[in-house]
Amino acid sequence: REPATGATLLHAAAGFAAPAAVEALLRLGSPADVTDDDAFTPLMLAAAAAAADGLIAEETGTLSPSCESVRILLQAGASPVAKQGAGLTPLFIACQSGAQEAALLMLEHCTRGVVDGGPDSGMTPLHCAVAHDMPAVAHSLVTLGAELESRRRNDDATPFLYACMR
Repeated sequence: REPATGATLLHAAAGFAAPAAVEALLRLGSPADVTDDDAFTPLMLAAAAAAADGLIAEETGTLSPSCESVRILLQAGASPVAKQGAGLTPLFIACQSGAQEAALLMLEHCTRGVVDGGPDSGMTPLHCAVAHDMPAVAHSLVTLGAELESRRRNDDATPFLYACMR
């Protein structure tokens, strides 16, 4: 563990989009849902990184390195709805950052009724999917029971309002 943050090598591999390293560390026994001092998991870091390299997937038709890391972590049992202290989940981070492929991969590992997790602001993955024009993600979230009338605390905005503003 890194002394200042509690991050592990798995956190670093996931955050720097190194799927081969993620796979090797998991094979060596690193727990997929290990948390750092701020309760961030490797999947959260891979989700954040996926926004930056998501275009690679669209251009080549293959998974980007970050999305490949997401896939490997999910197969190893990482939870897409594990909550960090402020309420963030890997799924929320993927939706918030516009990482559509990562969000879709995570949604394949979600069960009905557990996809509404987000920060204390009341913002949900559905709010973010609509705001980032990710209809496939929004559809999957609704199919899995995302709350259509959830309201942000600061302005009472619902996902439907976000859709109307697009």
